[in-house]
Amino acid sequence: MHINWKNIPAGIQQLSDKDVLQLTKWIATNPNVPEKTWCKDFGSFKLVGEGRRLKTFMTRYDPCYGKEL
Repeated sequence: MHINWKNIPAGIQQLSDKDVLQLTKWIATNPNVPEKTWCKDFGSFKLVGEGRRLKTFMTRYDPCYGKEL
């Protein structure tokens, strides 16, 4: 299963240029994600999704929940 990038959460507007670059590089790998809730830690922010759906962007201080990628 792969992520549906068409419905990006509004939190992306608060990312720095460096964060967007990290996210763009990860998107380019067309990452395989589980069907259930998952979390990707980028260091300066975290991204949570459920299957193909992106759910939320979190700060680096928020705990990941779901399967960590």
